[in-house]
Amino acid sequence: MSPYLPVTHREPTPVDRALGATIAVAATGAAVVLALVLRPVVFPLLPALLLLAVAGTALAAGLWPALLAALLSALALNYWFFPPARALGLTSSTDLIQQLVLLTGSVLTAVFVAQARLGRRKAAVRAGAAEDSVGALDASRAGTWEWEVDSGRFQLSTAAREMHRVRSAGAIELDELLEAIHPADRERMRSTLARSASDGSDYALEYRVPHGGSCRVVIARGRLVGDGVGSARRLIGVAMLLPEPDLPAPADPPNPPPEPAVEQRMVLVIETDAAARQRLTQAFEREDWRWLSAGDAAEALLLLERYDILIDLVVTDVEPADPGEDELVDYVRSRYAEVPIVYSSELLAGDSGADGMAALIRQVRAHLGPRDHRRGRQDAESLAVSPPEQ
Repeated sequence: MSPYLPVTHREPTPVDRALGATIAVAATGAAVVLALVLRPVVFPLLPALLLLAVAGTALAAGLWPALLAALLSALALNYWFFPPARALGLTSSTDLIQQLVLLTGSVLTAVFVAQARLGRRKAAVRAGAAEDSVGALDASRAGTWEWEVDSGRFQLSTAAREMHRVRSAGAIELDELLEAIHPADRERMRSTLARSASDGSDYALEYRVPHGGSCRVVIARGRLVGDGVGSARRLIGVAMLLPEPDLPAPADPPNPPPEPAVEQRMVLVIETDAAARQRLTQAFEREDWRWLSAGDAAEALLLLERYDILIDLVVTDVEPADPGEDELVDYVRSRYAEVPIVYSSELLAGDSGADGMAALIRQVRAHLGPRDHRRGRQDAESLAVSPPEQ
């Protein structure tokens, strides 16, 4: 559900109508007086002066006062500047054509300027309603954000910065925000933002944010405001971090504490093929593993360097000759001394399907030692690496 209020329309009051009529008369009168006083100089510019009066009225008071100004302009032009002098009437077809051209131009000017004014007012009302709604949601522990479409810069509230682990105090670029979310969700965020900016559709996205050794889910919603002419186009929205699962209530003091639950294993899946990467992560998840995924060695290295993640197993399709593989292996060896590396071709090979893959995963887990390969142990001489079948 969108959190924003619809734009409402207020009917003009009698005071509004009277004020609009006054503006129309004043603007037209000012143009006519200026033309009469400076007639030899200004007379060639008289149509432009009258059109300016109509446009000013439309901008200040709206369509109907502007149409009144257009009518008054036509009457003033006929009375003072067309023969017979100081009388309403036309003496030739040429004068009639000129009169009709000016009247048509005045009406079109009134309509165009009044519509532009209405669009700006609607955008301002919509922006105000969005900001009010966002403020209310921010008070209920939701982070707020704003994306300037033209500049591509994000403004984040304090809550939004905390949930994305963003340390910058001012506006940030889109790339900096993308670095804060799970690599697999970055392209979806980029394409969803582009679609909302292109067609004006509401922004709606769920994505993951790394928190410690796991990922939390963030739900973001937003709406485009501004028309890009009178006001800058912006996506204004909210982001909410889904709560972690409820923890069991602690035991009463007289009773012994419960046995700690077995900690889940963490696997890093490096696979260039998106479909194969999805099969692998789903298979590990069914076997009660937590997982992180990367499209290549460089992306995996970035994940390991940026976040405090404990890895029990690396599954990769990257061969030793591929770019970045040596650097990744050296980094894993220095940080996690005994983490095995399994090539994904072994898990994906054959026609055994999901059952066969699950059996292989259980077999790999059975051969894992205790979780003593955390940072600080660098005395192991080698990693258990399974080379790909030739």
